[in-house]
Amino acid sequence: MTPIMNVAAQTYGDRLKVVKMEVDPNPVTVAQYKVEGVPALRLFKNGELVGSVEGIDSKQKVTNLLETNL
Repeated sequence: MTPIMNVAAQTYGDRLKVVKMEVDPNPVTVAQYKVEGVPALRLFKNGELVGSVEGIDSKQKVTNLLETNL
């Protein structure tokens, strides 16, 4: 997902912030947001979880998620 997220950061950088978090050192956050597989994407808007994707996914699915929620 790194290449997809790099493109997202470049394309939507004026409207979103991309943050990478390692799951192993952050078990509380992983449990809180119910991360069951990696890579995992969680999209927040105004502090609220508005979308998620787990596993390797297509650029188009990630783009659709972002376009719908930005």
